[in-house]
Amino acid sequence: MFKISFTLAQYIRHLFTYTNQCAHDNVKKAVEAARGDWLYDDDLLNAIVDAIKSAEHASAQVMRINKTAWSKKNMLTNELGLLLVCMAWC
Repeated sequence: MFKISFTLAQYIRHLFTYTNQCAHDNVKKAVEAARGDWLYDDDLLNAIVDAIKSAEHASAQVMRINKTAWSKKNMLTNELGLLLVCMAWC
């Protein structure tokens, strides 16, 4: 039980770190592209828009992962609490 939970926690942490880094990298790409002449360069403007869309998507994933992690943590905490109560009654 605890080994599986620990492995799940490691997976969620890795996924959170990866998607968070992805969001930051895409914002950096957009900022870098914005330093160019994007007003007259459609390709550059599209690159900015695409990078922002990717950053927004990654940011939404970070929030979803964070919500899932808290949900799992609360579920495991409640299960552990119930187990301890049951053990105390035995």
